[in-house]
Amino acid sequence: MAKLVKMHNGEVVEEYPITKSELRIGRASDNDVILHDDTVSSHHAVISVAMVSEDGFAKEFRIQDLQSTNKTYVNNKETTERELKDKDVVRIGLSHFEFDYKNNEELQREFQKTTKLHKSWIPGVFYTKETKN
Repeated sequence: MAKLVKMHNGEVVEEYPITKSELRIGRASDNDVILHDDTVSSHHAVISVAMVSEDGFAKEFRIQDLQSTNKTYVNNKETTERELKDKDVVRIGLSHFEFDYKNNEELQREFQKTTKLHKSWIPGVFYTKETKN
């Protein structure tokens, strides 16, 4: 699952999983990511799912600046709208985030797999076995 990770001095402060079609960022209380920072606009930016695979997994994400006063930066470049890639650094106001998207489809498929238990000939003993896809 893709997520936005708030960083401070190289440490993870908070993680915001992207679980719906849009993740809204700003100072106002109706945003998904609320930043208590006077340099952030009320409705500063939005990250949206731009493409979904045939399996229904989010495949591409875009960030859009919502005409904010102090702009949105991706990898230290001012942006109005662009695609986000794994490990891109997003700066909004004084906050720095890392976009974490490593193998999103693969991770979602792994998460959805359920391992089947098999009963052994020994009473009360169960086991799992590898299956080939």
